[in-house]
Amino acid sequence: MKLIEFAEKLGFVIVEEKYEHSLFKTLTGNLILNNIPALSVELGESYVVNEVNVEYSVKAVWNILTYLGMVNSSSEFFKYSLPNQFTDKILYYDDEPVSQTLGIIRFNVKPGDILIKDQIIARIYDVLGNLKETVKSPKNGILLGYSDSSSVYPGSKSFAFAFSKE
Repeated sequence: MKLIEFAEKLGFVIVEEKYEHSLFKTLTGNLILNNIPALSVELGESYVVNEVNVEYSVKAVWNILTYLGMVNSSSEFFKYSLPNQFTDKILYYDDEPVSQTLGIIRFNVKPGDILIKDQIIARIYDVLGNLKETVKSPKNGILLGYSDSSSVYPGSKSFAFAFSKE
């Protein structure tokens, strides 16, 4: 399929959406559902210009342009470095576990971190500083990102993960 071929040429982690119904809410998803190949590349934090992510983005676009024969390659093919268990695999998106309590969340990991099953990724405290919940990674994977909010409530989706299909 052309879509996977182009996604691989970007040099990033490829993450497949978990729910097909979520595709209806995005431009990329609607294009794909209408048989028009489309990719979304999401890098970095909200409202922040991170120079490393800008550099990676330029390299990824250059990969595609080189692959299409539109430019001559002046550098080595860009490939985001990953541990072997995730290399050359399509990962799937997940946003579970969700918070079970109301409180203030403190993250123990950062986007891009490799996660090990049952690793503590966050703790949730009440307003008095009492520990209410410890959040653990449900599987081995990669943390793609987390909520910009420091407060959570039962059912809050605070994380975005990429896991390998098992």
